[in-house]
Amino acid sequence: MGFAGTVVFGLALSGWYLGNRIVAADATRVVTAAPTPLPAIPAQPVAQQPPVEDTTPAPPELYLEMAALGSKRDMNYIEKLHSQGFHAYLEINPGDATGCILIGPYAEASERSRARRKLSAAGVLAIETTR
Repeated sequence: MGFAGTVVFGLALSGWYLGNRIVAADATRVVTAAPTPLPAIPAQPVAQQPPVEDTTPAPPELYLEMAALGSKRDMNYIEKLHSQGFHAYLEINPGDATGCILIGPYAEASERSRARRKLSAAGVLAIETTR
């Protein structure tokens, strides 16, 4: 057998070997085992969290503010405002005896603006403020 015969024999032998390997690989089935279930762990009660407090600040109260003129005059004017349907009271500053007349509180800024226009129409100067 010469060189050519050896090459042909080698190619035939390798073809036979690889052919058998390919067929054997196709015939092999992959068997997977069913997953084994994990043992059941009893549920532990969840610790109760204290309720979260709402930390958002309350919206400011809306008022109209007028200058105070003196206790007797202020009380007379507050009575007059009450008779016109306004909720007015005298706020005294604790450090000194000065104060101001507050009208309100109002739930909405538009409501406060309507009251200010009504006072302006009567010639009363009041500024919008919050507390």
